[in-house]
Amino acid sequence: MLKAAVAVVILMTKAFGGIIVFSCARFLHGCVQWMLGRFGTSQKADREDSYETSARVLRVRARHKFDPIACGNFLSDFITVDETFEHPNYVLKPEVSLYHIGSDSLVFVECQKGENPWNVKDYVFSRIGQCNTAIRAIILPMRSAHRLVEEMAGNRTSKDRLLFVAMTARCGSMLLSRLLEETGECAVYTEPYVVCDLMRYVPDDDSTFFTPEQCKLVNTVVTLLTKPDGSPAELRVIKMQPQNTYLCRIFRQVYPEACFLFMYRDLKPNCVSFIKALQATPLMIMVLLYSIVSDRLAEALMKRHGHHHPHKSPPIALYDTKTVYGHVAFLALMGIQGYLRLLNSQFPIQAIKYEDIVRNPQAATQAIFEYIGLKSSLVSPAMAAFQVDSQNNTAYKRSELEKTYLPPFTEVCQSEIRTLCDTMGIPDLLRNQPLPGTITGD
Repeated sequence: MLKAAVAVVILMTKAFGGIIVFSCARFLHGCVQWMLGRFGTSQKADREDSYETSARVLRVRARHKFDPIACGNFLSDFITVDETFEHPNYVLKPEVSLYHIGSDSLVFVECQKGENPWNVKDYVFSRIGQCNTAIRAIILPMRSAHRLVEEMAGNRTSKDRLLFVAMTARCGSMLLSRLLEETGECAVYTEPYVVCDLMRYVPDDDSTFFTPEQCKLVNTVVTLLTKPDGSPAELRVIKMQPQNTYLCRIFRQVYPEACFLFMYRDLKPNCVSFIKALQATPLMIMVLLYSIVSDRLAEALMKRHGHHHPHKSPPIALYDTKTVYGHVAFLALMGIQGYLRLLNSQFPIQAIKYEDIVRNPQAATQAIFEYIGLKSSLVSPAMAAFQVDSQNNTAYKRSELEKTYLPPFTEVCQSEIRTLCDTMGIPDLLRNQPLPGTITGD
């Protein structure tokens, strides 16, 4: 009990300390950005009206992100000053990457030549790499972005293929990213936040019809996210975030030849990993404490930081979960429920299981590569992914998570999770049985 009490006190201190730091930083950021504009270092963006000069380039002077892992991407992550206006094809430079979808524009960031924020070895989470390496931000009006993509039509070669990976949180998906990157034939985009931004524009039900405007936006975003970069990669892999599973439907409508995978792991270790990771993530600590007061307050905090959860997803309050294991299991089961809905509707998607990959790396990787169309000769070089901590250089690395507090997994927790599974129409995953459609098992 004493250990648990100490852990709670530490978490509350981190959370409320984080609120103060975040509030002060945002206030100072606003003041500095206002002064830069007020005293003439920011130009009037008159030239945005002309397509040829509509890419507004800003020099990044400073950056601040309250929680580099959990917070979304925004232009306000940076203090910037206007530098110049360029042709929209400026964003096609290899050093430029798509950062955020605004209400009427796209935001890109530019890094130094030779840097690659998508490199999984250097930046486990691409949003950290993008923020840390940004030397410029580029604002491109949405109309210019659409026109640019139209001009690019036909530039994507027949060799370029797309793979969308959906998953549950804390399922070991970074290992999959490393396996694919080690082949040298895959460009991996790890949890780009622009995919989360798309959730504001796409309905989160089981509909199979999407408007031309929605499809156009998706095509523009995906095209500019996976733009040609001169690499030999033939497979472009977009590893989505856990709440993005339902977006698979519109991705397939826009890209009918794309491949789809869903990754998961046994439920108990999934929950354990989730609980440990939450304690290393300031935003998630705040959300948990806010949820004690009000679910709506917690939801507002999440949206403020770029998390747009499906509007029609059942609130956790409906399931009356009383334990932290029940809370995190619910989040994992939402992703699994989304996958099963896709599978049951004859959607072309298959599942892979983390424990299968760890237990039998060669066979499981062979099955994955066969499904996504990679040569079997690439399995051997991919095994280098097992030589390192897949989340090294982040707050989630093993040495940090070992310091966290883990509450006991009691009979009450197990009963609550089994009730959740039954209520949500999901098999009892505490029995460690594979989901239907799993291709990595024996």
